[in-house]
Amino acid sequence: MSSQLETDLIALFTPANFTATKEDAATGWTGAIESLYDGKPGGSTITGGTASGDDLTLVSTSYGTKGSIILGSASAYDEVNDRLGLGTTEPTKKVDVVTTAANAINWEARVSNPYNQNATGYGAGLQLKNSTGSSGNEPNKWAGVAAVAGTGGYSAVTDMVFYTANSGAPTEKMRITGSGKVGVNVNPTYTFDISSAGWQAARIQSADDALVTLGSTIASSQNWTFGASSNTSGQGSNLFFIGTSTSTAGSVSQKLTITSAGLVGINTAPDAAVGLNTYCDIASGYAGKFHNDGNNINRHGLLVSAGKDDGADGTYYLYCQDGDGTAVGYIEHNAGAFRLVDTSDERSKKDIAPTRVRGIETLQGINPIEFRRVRQGADARLVACGLSAQNLQAVYPEAVSIGMDGMLGVAKDSLIPVLVQAVKEQQQQIEGLKQQVEHLLSSKVDK
Repeated sequence: MSSQLETDLIALFTPANFTATKEDAATGWTGAIESLYDGKPGGSTITGGTASGDDLTLVSTSYGTKGSIILGSASAYDEVNDRLGLGTTEPTKKVDVVTTAANAINWEARVSNPYNQNATGYGAGLQLKNSTGSSGNEPNKWAGVAAVAGTGGYSAVTDMVFYTANSGAPTEKMRITGSGKVGVNVNPTYTFDISSAGWQAARIQSADDALVTLGSTIASSQNWTFGASSNTSGQGSNLFFIGTSTSTAGSVSQKLTITSAGLVGINTAPDAAVGLNTYCDIASGYAGKFHNDGNNINRHGLLVSAGKDDGADGTYYLYCQDGDGTAVGYIEHNAGAFRLVDTSDERSKKDIAPTRVRGIETLQGINPIEFRRVRQGADARLVACGLSAQNLQAVYPEAVSIGMDGMLGVAKDSLIPVLVQAVKEQQQQIEGLKQQVEHLLSSKVDK
């Protein structure tokens, strides 16, 4: 050992506690370092060697059972388990950092493309490699997270990017921009942006209800929630619903619910006896609307397919109830005919008495007309025989109704009782004439 190095080492330790001899050519130092020097002004430096590539090795003890190398007052290297603790002298992981500071680690490494070591465009970050497997390309399989310059250039904000590499150039999988946007498989344009080549772009699972709540900072009192429910409102499992709530932790008022059986409820729970069950309370409005636009006669309205395949009797195609659920009429197929039926059970009527309507007189006041529809233009088809709502309103107003647009309409089936009454009156007249004829004939025979 050089005399200068020997002098420096001896000066590093207290003379009273340091025992050392000259260097032995075969074994090195034959003395023992018993305690470290308490320090000296300006600090101390230990140099491991003098040649290129020499190492400095710190060993906790010369005994076979190793201990820890204490670094300062709160850090250590555990030689037994090969663990490094920062902020702890008893690390439980390979690198164990314990701190109350806001920034535990300031990482300034560089993630680069393993196929192009000069490519530094992937930013400062961390590579996580798979240590298992025997493939020669295994070192090139890794996942990483990096801080990269935003799309506005290096003068712009920094994005956080997650990469994966599988024996090739790293591929960006997720990005969190400096402005707070998150993109999965895409550089985000929106606050949360997902791009997927498969049919299932995202999936949310939960041991309970899997819900997503959308809230606005402008209208914070109203939140929209959608998701899959395990047992919402007692409707059973496997429900998808959309609803509202006044708080993120509050109960959800369901607006649209779909069961696993395909039953749908809008503003109400699905009904096992109804495929689509809706509820609303709209003044001067409608519960539903079907609009097939195109300004062409081939834009049809509503197709209802129901009943037996052979068209047997007994199918209701439209069943109408009033506000409390009492039947008022229906469209059915029965007795070999497709017909509109009014509810007319006497059990639903009171103050029953013979009609005072004069059938023949009423019919005589009705003047059938021919006409063309104004909105159909000059080429409109001529209706050879029809009725005027204004004429009928003056004669028999019970057969006239006023639509929500103010236009008058005619309920022709309301004239059927009038026709029945007219026929009866006419039959009475016929019976009276028959009696008169019989009386005249009888008188003539007597003479």
